[in-house]
Amino acid sequence: MAEMRSGILEGRGKNAVAQLLSQKLIVPKIFFDARWPNRTTHVDVLAVDRSGAGDVHVVEIKVSKYQLATTIRNLIRLPAQYKYLAYFGLIDEQETLFTSDSQPDRRLYAPDGLGRIGTICLYQGDPGNTLNAEIIIEPERFQVPPDLYKETDRYVDKHTPDVAIRP
Repeated sequence: MAEMRSGILEGRGKNAVAQLLSQKLIVPKIFFDARWPNRTTHVDVLAVDRSGAGDVHVVEIKVSKYQLATTIRNLIRLPAQYKYLAYFGLIDEQETLFTSDSQPDRRLYAPDGLGRIGTICLYQGDPGNTLNAEIIIEPERFQVPPDLYKETDRYVDKHTPDVAIRP
């Protein structure tokens, strides 16, 4: 039963993240459970801004605190201009993503200093309300391989988005 609850929470989190990115980005195409950048790698949410011609945003959603360090390491390695870790406010992971002086944890930064993983807190107001998403730590742009735009165009051409905002 706990496994099913985690799956439901993660699914609801994907919708909340999609709503947030739809408001933040310009004409995004959003894919759930995307195989990015290849068939062996999975991300919970992939958003391509400007309808496939722009920046790549990837989001990993965590329902529990476990494997937080592994998730951050995996995000750092993914080719994307912007990367996010989304978590549920109920599990109090926010405390583990800040140092004692309220600075973002250094694990969120790229080893070369070009980029920082952003964090998104997922929370529910009153019982029965929709799940909300709020950016707590703004992401910083990561350096990407020069051919990322070509890979992005190929991905968008081959896959149907789960959410598409039309201009």
